[in-house]
Amino acid sequence: MTKTQTYSNYKLVIGGLLAIIVIYIIGNYAGNKISDHSEEIIGRAIGQRNTPDNLIKKEWLRVVYGGNFSIKTPVSLTNSNIAIPNNIKDYIDTLNVFEIRLKNGLEFAITLIKYKPAIGEIDLQGASNIILENLKKSYDLTNLKYTYDSIFVDNTEGQLLKGTFKEEIINYKFVNASFVSGLNLWQVMLIYSADDKNGQKLADRVISSIKIQS
Repeated sequence: MTKTQTYSNYKLVIGGLLAIIVIYIIGNYAGNKISDHSEEIIGRAIGQRNTPDNLIKKEWLRVVYGGNFSIKTPVSLTNSNIAIPNNIKDYIDTLNVFEIRLKNGLEFAITLIKYKPAIGEIDLQGASNIILENLKKSYDLTNLKYTYDSIFVDNTEGQLLKGTFKEEIINYKFVNASFVSGLNLWQVMLIYSADDKNGQKLADRVISSIKIQS
């Protein structure tokens, strides 16, 4: 397989698969927001959109996902059981997405993908770019700003994508940490209100708790 073919296959799979995953996660979040948008705006105005203090103060549990990827969380995440699309089954061995949306609106998801050798080389930058593309598709957003940073966890290289955006009068922050090891791609994503101080603490703590055993 040539490098051009490998990249083309990668774009097909990442573009198709992450589009489905991110649209599911973000779209579910956005859909819930749309249904009670007026209530959300009123809630934000009187301080109901903050992550509860007890989630920060309670004991967090470390959960192992995918055999060698683990993370600490204050709540249990649900396996969304997303089916692998037929057109990319030749490239995907396993797919698991664990997610939760808290009552205050904070969205938290973990995506674990194990590829088949036919995928070729996995590109971290490409994975982050797909996240951005689908944020734009799933939200009627403005003022999107973001940064990329390298991150290493247990000698595994990753990329940290952090940013902000605005939808109508509500400002949001998001963070996505992506890691690649061999044929494995792990991603952790959180979206929360920009003025949610506990949401910021939770996101920072979640990302710093990531462990990848070799």
